[in-house]
Amino acid sequence: MHCSIESFGQGYLRIWTALVNFQLIDFGKKVLKILTVSLFCSLVAYHANAGAKEQCLKTRIDPEIVFDVHNADLELNRSKSSTQIKRFVKKVNAFRPPKGHNLLGLAYVAMQHKISVEVLASKIGNQYCAQLKTVRLLFGRQKNTIFVSRKYSAGTCEFKAILAHEKEHMAINARVQLKYEKKIKMALLNSAKAIQPFLTTSRQAAPKSLAARFAADIKPILKSFHEERAAENAHIDTPQSYKRTRSLCANW
Repeated sequence: MHCSIESFGQGYLRIWTALVNFQLIDFGKKVLKILTVSLFCSLVAYHANAGAKEQCLKTRIDPEIVFDVHNADLELNRSKSSTQIKRFVKKVNAFRPPKGHNLLGLAYVAMQHKISVEVLASKIGNQYCAQLKTVRLLFGRQKNTIFVSRKYSAGTCEFKAILAHEKEHMAINARVQLKYEKKIKMALLNSAKAIQPFLTTSRQAAPKSLAARFAADIKPILKSFHEERAAENAHIDTPQSYKRTRSLCANW
């Protein structure tokens, strides 16, 4: 007798149960022999998979977790007019510019996060035992630029007032980012600790599936980060705030 096992575990047992029920109806007395053979094959498949899974779990190592924070140096850009700054904001979808106001300055930040995963894979039977070796997350400000309208020369009261306001935004961005760096790092650590070696038929797919899992785990935290950062910045982008800034100088 030959047993050809294509899949293991509960999924295989569900298929086998459906097959037996079908044979009970159509084959009558022959069902006992078929049932005996099917049961034997199923038990072989079940125990083979259980043994492979147990063997795979024993290979677990503590993964390396690398959390890199890289922030671009702060740049000052004085090449754009107020109209061009407003156009740039719309292009990058940074925020919704207030109606009826010229944008004399802008604190522009572009965030980045990149996940890379290394996996060890060893052959067990006709499957691979995959385990997490290393997960790396790069996080930080990819772009870090303050724009000040070219209308105002460096050193003038107006230039200094605009620059001071945009630096407030940058301070908010840095403070909120630092807060969430800790949360993201902890989420990455907890996710990595929870991952056990697993059986797969494709060792190439294993790193992609693990990277997708890490991305899903930190997605809610990133969402909260962007929302809190936007809310904090909005507190100083009000008509009252703009009025205070304008009151500092006379030659707008």
